Amino acid sequence: MHDARTLLDLGEVAVHSLSRRGYTLDLTTIEDLFTRRNSSIKSADELISASRIGPGSAF
Repeated sequence: MHDARTLLDLGEVAVHSLSRRGYTLDLTTIEDLFTRRNSSIKSADELISASRIGPGSAF
């Protein structure tokens, strides 16, 4: 399995390397999915944080 950030950083080099092995890499889709993943992680972290503080908390 490849790291999405590494593939995005390599850009066209990764596209070319993988195409020589018979694979197709769509950087636009990878970027979109990576952004959505990070957004989801951030939202989940915020929800977890909010649930720990909760109503009636001393904080």
